[in-house]
Amino acid sequence: MKSIKRLITISLLNFVVIMSLTITFDTIIRKRENTQSLQNNEVQTGSEDPIVGSVDTSQTSVKTPDCLVKIDSDLYDVGPLKSTHSGGDIFQCNTDMTTIFYNQHDKRLKDTQMAQYLFSQ
Repeated sequence: MKSIKRLITISLLNFVVIMSLTITFDTIIRKRENTQSLQNNEVQTGSEDPIVGSVDTSQTSVKTPDCLVKIDSDLYDVGPLKSTHSGGDIFQCNTDMTTIFYNQHDKRLKDTQMAQYLFSQ
């Protein structure tokens, strides 16, 4: 009976370890895919994205955005905010996040703290 309990315990521990590794690898892969997608497709000179629109990065003084999101009619490069945001990395690059933003924040935050992330083309 003890050997059966020990076997069940070991099996459960193995299952937990495997699930943890699977979740970790899945997260790493998704982050890598998002980064590659942004580098390869979304922000090329004169590229046209249905949400972000055309971004001209041909001038050397223009910083290539890390992660563009749209709130109202404004574009924000939230790349630097991804690692420090109190709600975690919830950003969906190259999408309109207006609804998600206003579900958690008010317009004052957009007009004050978000101003530093405003992306000008």
